[in-house]
Amino acid sequence: MASESWAEGASRPYFFLSYAHTPRPRAERHPRDQDIWVRRLFDDLSETVMDLTGVDSREAAGFMDQGLVLGEGWSDRLSDALATCRVFVPLYSPRYFRSQWCGKEWAAFASRSTFSLRGTDGAETASRAIVPIQWVPMSPGSLPRTAAELQYLHDLFGPDYVTEGLYALSKLNYFRNAYEFAVHRIAQRVVELAETTVTPVGPRRGSESFPDAFESARSPRRRLRIAVVAPTVAALPADRSSDYYGASALDWNPYHPSAELSLGRVAVEIARGLEFLPVLEDFDTVAESLLTAASARSPVLLLVDRWAVRDPGRRARLAALDASAPPWASALVPWNTTDPDSLGEGAPDVAEVEAVIPELLRAGRSAVGTAGGSITTHEEFQNAFAIASARALAEYARLEPLPTGPAPSPVPSPAPSPARPRLRPPFGDERAGDDQPVRPMNHPAPPSPSGARVDDE
Repeated sequence: MASESWAEGASRPYFFLSYAHTPRPRAERHPRDQDIWVRRLFDDLSETVMDLTGVDSREAAGFMDQGLVLGEGWSDRLSDALATCRVFVPLYSPRYFRSQWCGKEWAAFASRSTFSLRGTDGAETASRAIVPIQWVPMSPGSLPRTAAELQYLHDLFGPDYVTEGLYALSKLNYFRNAYEFAVHRIAQRVVELAETTVTPVGPRRGSESFPDAFESARSPRRRLRIAVVAPTVAALPADRSSDYYGASALDWNPYHPSAELSLGRVAVEIARGLEFLPVLEDFDTVAESLLTAASARSPVLLLVDRWAVRDPGRRARLAALDASAPPWASALVPWNTTDPDSLGEGAPDVAEVEAVIPELLRAGRSAVGTAGGSITTHEEFQNAFAIASARALAEYARLEPLPTGPAPSPVPSPAPSPARPRLRPPFGDERAGDDQPVRPMNHPAPPSPSGARVDDE
């Protein structure tokens, strides 16, 4: 089935630039464009592809995700681009292969077939239409199998590209000529593949339809289970408002209406930004598995609604977990001081929860920097969750034996440069020295991103 929003005869992008978004520093007062160097590469690569082909300014030479809003899935434009692009261009880096989003983008393109126009009979996988870019140097042994199996042509892009990676070439003025040479060669390779292979338009599907192509290569030691302990809107206590709940426990949002996303979705995005592999679960559904030995194979964080402990069956399951939980399991109890139900007479308090899960709460409270371990605002929750998840991983790493196996291949050290490199601006006409102007490739100023995607990057 072809993409529903792609019309016959419409322009297909020559390439899809797949990259891992850089998390924005939490302490930064004035947010910067963290991916400005990637945007510069995209503009330069698009311009060069246009020069090498008949594409004009009204058509899209390439596609780059300008930023997914926190907690949202793929946009229709991103789905269309993955379904219609001719060549897939991933930017290799450690963060890229830790990103669940990037793994799904890879899987989406790889699900399409490719036909060669050079006499090869039959369809092959779309991997023959992938042009990998070494954004930062990586050893072959550090790549997941799906990437390691691809044919590398890095030597064609220049010796400085091989030793330094394209990120350094784009950012340091010393490598200006090497950067322009590498971009030109990469564009040539993109155009060559686009014109010697046929990759038919695929179906437009959401991110949930594709697996993570890199999941099997990631260390299970970065996995984090997030279990939400909350009732559904259909099973609330009689004196509890439904404003904060939904059809699933995962819809619980104690900071409604000031916060739009459910607490579980916020937790997942924070965990991805910390480079965890988060698994969001409904406690009532997975309680039995949390009590088994298998649950000790990764850190566990419970997000507990105070009203949830009013259910006798749930209280019993929580108490059983508290009695057997490993040191890397803990619980946080967020609540909202503007929620009238939480302040009324007879409303459950933290002491009621503590009577059920004292050990889990004790572990979680150490991560909360407020008086009495209270989490009453959305900002307090974000800070507490980040600290609690990091401490859970530290406990896990301290007490769980390290896996055995061969040591990873070392990353080769880059060759020393004969002169000290200088930072170069991504846009505008700046100077490399007192009398040597830099002549950047022409491209428009980057659009302001609509939001920032946080990766499992």
